[in-house]
Amino acid sequence: MIIERLHEHIVEELQQNSRSEVVFVGVAIALNLVTMGVNSGLASNDDSTSARAVLVVTMALVLVVNQVVVSGLRKGAEIKTKLLNGLVKMYQDEKVADYYDLSLLDAYKSRFRQYLIGVLATGVASFIVPIIVLLTS
Repeated sequence: MIIERLHEHIVEELQQNSRSEVVFVGVAIALNLVTMGVNSGLASNDDSTSARAVLVVTMALVLVVNQVVVSGLRKGAEIKTKLLNGLVKMYQDEKVADYYDLSLLDAYKSRFRQYLIGVLATGVASFIVPIIVLLTS
């Protein structure tokens, strides 16, 4: 009975971890894209000091938010690895490990890398595009 409860707990933690990843990534990418649009508009239309100040502040915000998201994703990947390793060990102890495809562990790592690339790519673009607009307008 305790093994079943532990199994349920690990599975719930893995589900929560996955939901958190999606929220982190979705918010970061949305913020990056919105900020890129706003900052590009500010960079192209207004030479005022206040517009430049807003541009700098929003760029700093993007850097901070992306750092938090990347840190959160890394910590989440670390937690997920520990949970999955525990789950695999439990399956081995219960002699049902043959029913769990260990290639899923690599799939989770691949998904983490894809999330990381998506966040970093949009973060870099949201930082560079307004600078290019500013320099060329």
